[in-house]
Amino acid sequence: MEKIKILYIIDVFDVMGGTEKILYEIVQHIDKKRFIPHIVCFEGGKLSLMTEKIGIWTKTLRLKNIYGIYSIIKGIELFKFIKRERFQIVVTYHESSDFWGGLIAKAAGVPVIISNRRDMGYKLKRRHIWLYRIMNPLFDQIIAVSEAVKEAIADREWANRNKIITISNGIDSSKYAPEIDGKSLKAELGLDQEKKIVGMVANFREIKGQMYFVEAIKEIRKEFLDVQFVIVGYKNTDYFPKVKKLIEDLKLTDCIFCTGPRDDIPELLQIFDISVLSSLNEGFSNTILESMASGKAVIAARSGGNPEAVKDGETGFLFTPCDSKELSEAILKLLKNERLRIEMGNKGRAKVTKDFTLDRMITKTEAIYEHLLYLKKMYFTLAHEGFSVKYHIKKYLKVIACYFLYYSGIIPAYVKVSKRPPQILAYHSIGDGQKYFGMTLGPGVFEKQMEYLHKHYNLLSLADYCKSVEDDRAIPDNCIVITFDDGYMDNYTNAFPILKKYNIPATIFVSTDPVAKGEPLFFDAIVYGIYNTGRKYLNLEEYGFPRYLINNSFLKFKTTGEFNMLSQKMNSKERNLLIRRVLDSLDLNYENIRGAHIYLSWKEIMEMRQHGIEIGAHTKSHLCLPFLAEEEMKSEIFDCKDILEEKLGEPVKSFAYPYGGIQDFNENVKNTIQEAGLKCACTLYEKGTEGGIDLFALGRKVVTNSISTGFSENFSKPLFATEVCGFFDRYFRGNNSL
Repeated sequence: MEKIKILYIIDVFDVMGGTEKILYEIVQHIDKKRFIPHIVCFEGGKLSLMTEKIGIWTKTLRLKNIYGIYSIIKGIELFKFIKRERFQIVVTYHESSDFWGGLIAKAAGVPVIISNRRDMGYKLKRRHIWLYRIMNPLFDQIIAVSEAVKEAIADREWANRNKIITISNGIDSSKYAPEIDGKSLKAELGLDQEKKIVGMVANFREIKGQMYFVEAIKEIRKEFLDVQFVIVGYKNTDYFPKVKKLIEDLKLTDCIFCTGPRDDIPELLQIFDISVLSSLNEGFSNTILESMASGKAVIAARSGGNPEAVKDGETGFLFTPCDSKELSEAILKLLKNERLRIEMGNKGRAKVTKDFTLDRMITKTEAIYEHLLYLKKMYFTLAHEGFSVKYHIKKYLKVIACYFLYYSGIIPAYVKVSKRPPQILAYHSIGDGQKYFGMTLGPGVFEKQMEYLHKHYNLLSLADYCKSVEDDRAIPDNCIVITFDDGYMDNYTNAFPILKKYNIPATIFVSTDPVAKGEPLFFDAIVYGIYNTGRKYLNLEEYGFPRYLINNSFLKFKTTGEFNMLSQKMNSKERNLLIRRVLDSLDLNYENIRGAHIYLSWKEIMEMRQHGIEIGAHTKSHLCLPFLAEEEMKSEIFDCKDILEEKLGEPVKSFAYPYGGIQDFNENVKNTIQEAGLKCACTLYEKGTEGGIDLFALGRKVVTNSISTGFSENFSKPLFATEVCGFFDRYFRGNNSL
């Protein structure tokens, strides 16, 4: 696969603040086999030098503001650089980079532009908010560091919530349990070896609220003297003198130690007994995660994303921001109860190692990048396919070429001698319904395809194919495996009789919610709504969507495609809510589609299974797995498998990833598939076998109308024969991976 070139644009890339640290971790750990990261910063320093040392291309613009002649000159330079290097993705951090960098990236024609939001917007002025309201439609995605930040953006900037995705910070927890000589570190800092230590790691800025921590210390000292307090962070700020004066006025200089910035945070956290963060406003704190990974009980202000990390009363305590009395009470409670401190610290470390790992953050970030680029390419293709003159000319030339190749004897000979690895075909609906995405085949076309495959290929079941791979047994040449996704009723009414007629084995991957609950899949509900309404508009402006015109086939096609792409980043609750909003807006009843019987029932599934059709798992509700929380992702896989096995009375061994692109699963998802006891998993991209067959990333060729029907929508044997044998893929397209 071609590597994806990404340009990160950030205002300041000097000291290791929260945002800067996350960007450094991303460019350091992102998969270099798939991505080529570059960084442009307005002002550089320590971090920009560090990224250069690890081989990341980094450019400092020395740009003080985004207004004036100099910024125009630098903007032209950046525009030319983006055009020359042909970046596929631009990711911006901070307001100036969002506005200046985002506009330049858009002008340069970058396919995907992403804005990262790392705080609750406490620094934003009114003009910034209005600029964001204007600019947000420009971004293909807004990545929020927490659900709190996501909600703040949606409410403050009128942004579409469905365009905002949350990717929480992640850390390498193994770095935060070092074995250190605590005595020597305490001696270096001038700390008493015997006294307990309550610490805070935060640069001295007003938003971090150190003043309230100092006020709380005054209350603690009235009751508990055997304790000392350490504040770690940059002191070269306007706020530090105010904090210092308060410490002096309250006569606390003997017990509060302000160390300044330190590079040994993992070691420092080890000597803390309690970690405190008194921020008035916080997007999502790295310090909290680092403290929890160090096994320390955490006391944090109930602000921003803090409650998403600290579970109040379990991994630590939350207190009302600016309430120094409540903070002091929480600290005293832990100082007096060592068992509770240790218990909370252990639970905190377990939570971080489960939910907030660096690998998880990097994996979700990579998935978003690939997903957005894939959708952009797919949308461009779908928006033009079937509606452009260029497409029809290419189709005409292709059909002519296929007729020549087939009737000249080239394709029949190629099929006999090519010894092509087994080809797995992926079908969806076999009926006369709406042919959206070209994935609904007419029964007549399907039968012609099966007749041809039965005559010219060895037709193998998926189970037999996987068993042969697993046992390292030889597989017959020119094998074809037939599969179906989603579990449509027409797989039984139309496809099943044809499969029986030609004695063809097949596997149907079933999503269980439509079968068990009658809940429609998102895609089908949206198609039903848009193609069955009498309305000319789909108006969801009150929910942050644009107003869609749907008064002709192209606009219906385009709108349905946009909603399908949008849904892939949603969880089940968000999807169900959007379905109802769409249908309500179109004056359609949700219950009508529930009663439309477009999916298989258990009766049909059981009958097909008794006649040799294999049943595989396809999740409960067809959600895109990498974008789900860990628990929901596992539930989609495990529950689907359990429900099918309970009904079938036998093990379910195969799985198909919803949507099926390379960006729609990752190593974590693959590991969960194996943990569930499944033996193979299928994708929807055509993966080469040069590096061996991966049973948990089996490539499939999606069968659409375009690979088997000519201009009259009738079956074209020459076209289908040429496509299915892989002749074009091998000699003209190369590896056709998405």
